[in-house]
Amino acid sequence: MIGSKQITQKELAKLANVSQSVISLVLNNSPLKARIPQQTRNRVLEIARQHNYRVNPVARQLRSGQSRLINVVSPVVFSHQLVNMIPLIETELSRAGYHIMISRLDSEVKNIVETLRTIMTFGFAGTIALDLFEEYVPPKGQPSVCQVLSEYNNVIFLQCPADVEDFTAVEVDYAAGVTEAVRELVARGRRRIALALNDDYRPSMIGRLQGYRRGLESCGLPYDPQLCWVAESAGMIG
Repeated sequence: MIGSKQITQKELAKLANVSQSVISLVLNNSPLKARIPQQTRNRVLEIARQHNYRVNPVARQLRSGQSRLINVVSPVVFSHQLVNMIPLIETELSRAGYHIMISRLDSEVKNIVETLRTIMTFGFAGTIALDLFEEYVPPKGQPSVCQVLSEYNNVIFLQCPADVEDFTAVEVDYAAGVTEAVRELVARGRRRIALALNDDYRPSMIGRLQGYRRGLESCGLPYDPQLCWVAESAGMIG
């Protein structure tokens, strides 16, 4: 009978009539498992499945000294974009044999930098920064969130931070999708096309506006500022 407490590898070894090292090699998918007969491997996996055993990635890291965890740093409030992006990141990393941990930082909290430094002591295989945390204004003489992240050599920014000189970033083309959307709407006979933005200063919003105007221009349509609605200006944010 399966209880609420997860069975241990020692208990699995007893049930499978093998040593605990065999259990570890099979369940951790070690290259050395090839030395174990396939029938034994199948028996171990089946018993582990019956008891709903899951390998703890943190415990695995502590034992091996090699991290398979990727730290994904995001704001506390997920935008629609991040809600869709994070599962895609997790899927791709999982295919490569990694797990993700989401670190949600609140720009309104004064000790955000201290919190981030504590998180980074874990020793991740890498960190992906999904936000620049520009709302956080550090005290005079103190580093920003991006400057702290740039101290580590395995951090990738999703956007280019303005206050960091040496960094690695993935350039996101925020304009292309909007340009394509405008062209598709025009192809369907639409001529009065509006654009809604959260604000008009973030790189992602600026990129979308550029893509919108580019799409209109490529279709021979004029840009009408009255059709570009900014939520922050309308008092919908903040």
